[in-house]
This record gives sequence, C-alpha cells and structure tokens, in this order.
Amino acid sequence: MHILFRFQEAFKTPLGDLFAFLLVATLTLSFFYFYLWFKLKKTRHLILKHQSEFKKTEKNLKEVTFLEEGIADFFGKNQMVAWADGRFGRSIIFYPELCDDSMIHRFRNYHLAMQQSDESYFPRNTFKEKNNLLVNIETQYVKRDGKSLVNFAHICEQSTLTISDKEHFLVNLAHILEALHQVHTEEGEPLYHGFLLPQAFYLTLDLVKKITNIFVAYHGCAFAVGRDTHAQWIQHVIQGDVRIDSQVKKQLETFSFIFSPEQRALTEKYKVGVQSDFYSFGALAGFLFLESEFRSIEDLNFDLIPREWRTFIRECLQENPFDRPQTFLELKEHFSHPDLELAQSYAYSEPAVVNSKNALKQEALKPFFDQVHKMKSEESHFNEAWDKGYKAIKFEAWDTAFSIFNEMMKVDPQAFNAHLGLALTYFQKGEQEKAKFHYLQAKKIDGKKIGSFHRLIAFDV
Repeated sequence: MHILFRFQEAFKTPLGDLFAFLLVATLTLSFFYFYLWFKLKKTRHLILKHQSEFKKTEKNLKEVTFLEEGIADFFGKNQMVAWADGRFGRSIIFYPELCDDSMIHRFRNYHLAMQQSDESYFPRNTFKEKNNLLVNIETQYVKRDGKSLVNFAHICEQSTLTISDKEHFLVNLAHILEALHQVHTEEGEPLYHGFLLPQAFYLTLDLVKKITNIFVAYHGCAFAVGRDTHAQWIQHVIQGDVRIDSQVKKQLETFSFIFSPEQRALTEKYKVGVQSDFYSFGALAGFLFLESEFRSIEDLNFDLIPREWRTFIRECLQENPFDRPQTFLELKEHFSHPDLELAQSYAYSEPAVVNSKNALKQEALKPFFDQVHKMKSEESHFNEAWDKGYKAIKFEAWDTAFSIFNEMMKVDPQAFNAHLGLALTYFQKGEQEKAKFHYLQAKKIDGKKIGSFHRLIAFDV
C-alpha cells in the first residue's frame, strides 16, 4: 500500500501528468500499429513484405553484387547487379507467391530451349534458384556503364515515332516472335513470350534517333508462371490486393488491353500459348498506329491504320485463338512495298507455303540471323586501311583511328569510308555533333551504303 500511495502522489505532480500522457499515447499508437499491421498484411508493399526473404536470397547469390534497393516489378524485385569482371545486368527475384516447383521447372525449360537454339540473338540469361526463390538476370539491354538502353514505354509516352518507325519496330518484333515460336521445350511445347507490354522492349537508336535494334525483356516469365496464376496476379495488382511500384502498376493498368482474352481469364475455353502473342502483337500495333488505348476490336478505327496492316491486325485480335494467324510470315501477303516484306533476300530463306488457318511447320529463321551477323562481322572489310581503322575503334585507340581516317580524307575528301570511320570514332567517343556531321556527309556520298553505320554500332550503343 505504501508503494501504491507513492505512485498516486507522484501522478498528482506535473511530471506524473506527462508520464500518464506518454503511457496512454504509447498504448494507443501500439494498438493502431498492430491493428494496421494485421489489417494491411496482405496489401503491404511486396518488397517490404518479403524483405527478409529477398535479403537472404541476395546474400546467397555471391557471384554478383546488388547495386540498388530495387523496385517492386510485376514478377518480382527488379534491381541492377554487377559481376566482378565489370559486366552489369538487371535481376528479377520472383515473388514467393509466384514461385513453386512447377514454375521454376517451366522457366528453366524455356531458357534451356533457347540456349540450344541460335546463339546469335536469343539472350543468355543467368538464372539461379536460391532460398526457394528464382533469380533471373538479364544483360542484353544493359550498357557497359551499367545503364539500361532506352525503354520503349518512354518512347511511347513522347509520341515521337513516325509511321515508318512504327512499321520498322513491328516488323523486327515479328522477326523475333516468329523465331521464338519455332523453339520448343524438351516436352515439345513451343515457346511464347506472353508479356509484350511496351515496358518489355529496350531499343538502340542511331544518331538521327532511328531504331537500330530491339531487345526483349521478361523472357520466360509469363511462360513459367502459367495461365491461371498470371491472370490472377494481374487482377491482384490492378485491384490493389498486392502493392507493386506505382509506375509499373500504372503501365499495367494502361496497357492491360494488350494481354489476350485467355491471359486475362475473360474466356475459359482456350489455353495460353503462341496465339496469345499474336493477339498482343495486334493490340500493340493498334495502339502504336492510333496512339491511344482501346478495349475491344470495335474501338479500333482501322481507317487510321496503314492499309497493309489492317487485315493482319484484325485477324490477330480475334477472340478465338484458332482464328488468329498461325505464323508471322502471313504478313508478307499484305505488304505491297518491298521495304517491309518479311521475305526480303537478306532476311529469310524462301518460306514454305502457309495456310493461315492451319498450323503448318515453318522453316526456322536461323538463316536470317546467321546472315545478319555474318554481314556485321564482314562489314569492316572495305579495304585494308579501313580495316585497320575499324580495329583501332574497337580497341579504343582513338588517335590511331583519327590518323588513319584523316589520311584517307587527304587522298579523297569525298571518301565514303573516311567519313564513315570518323563518324564511328566520334560516336564511340561520345562526341555526337561531330559524329552526326560525318554521318550526314557519308550519307550524301552513298545513301544506300550508310546502313553500314547502323549495323556496326548495333550492339555497342
């Protein structure tokens, strides 16, 4: 009683009032903290929700260094990584909700199938299973300084693409998807991408901001997750049941119409597969040409779409996958101008006859990619002096390169090779204005031959 009496007297003092206030405030805040923690447990930001699991996985992956905190991407935690040899990449540590044995097995089969295919253009991702989570590292769109190439979503926001740019992008994407669809897993299932939203593409641009190469991210992600989980995850993200990065969510909400009906679980009759990529291709093409999103094929004003593309896009957007095209080689049937045909002499060997409503075996696109890389490797051999200058550029011996090309200029001020060499040298040094000057000079001399510049910088930008 004596102690209780002392406490009662103490609480009557100003210090006692302060203590009582702090005690009540602490209890109240604790109540609200635990209430909100339990209430919002399922909707917490996914990086925070799985922070301990992610940290443990990163610690176990000793061959790379994680360089940033990362963002909550659609499939997992996305962040920059570096190897000890100076290479960079972007990693995705998949969310535990998406990882199980079946998912990891399908992801592994996807990339093993690509590795057994033509090695000149399919990405060679590094993937590991650590702490029961799948880690996928992509390098194809990360530059030597650790920065990513230009993301296509950013280009779309700026609305700077011409009709020619859009067609060029779509034709090259058709090349990539057609080649991907030719590859099968060891179980015989054809590969498909399944996540052809604008943020999945990275670009290299030349001096006049023209697209020179397209690199596709998220290879194998949608394929591995599977139809049902993928559709449910889309709904969870859009409805806010799980929280990802706000910018990623905004892009998903804006471009969700690109997913096929079977991917969005709008129809239970059809499975997700190769034909889902055709729907996404058609939806992406419609968006690019109209520069606005749409919700159904009825919303598309086909008068605003170039005539050659209308039939193919309309067929791609059919609800029934079996009514969609079976191969991107069908595009050839609709083009009247040779610059965009998919069967150009430098692009494909002679394609087999195609029935648009029957899945017939197509010729693989390996000859096309072999030829492209053969052209790139042989591009430098204009003459002996040029070859020495080009090798000097590759070894960053700038003084040697300048000396060689300037000597060529003394012999002939209108030498295409000299202007091209100087354009390449200044470009690699980062002196854009000087590079552009010599690029335009070379273009005036031989407009047809200037494509050499684009091919030579294609994988170095």
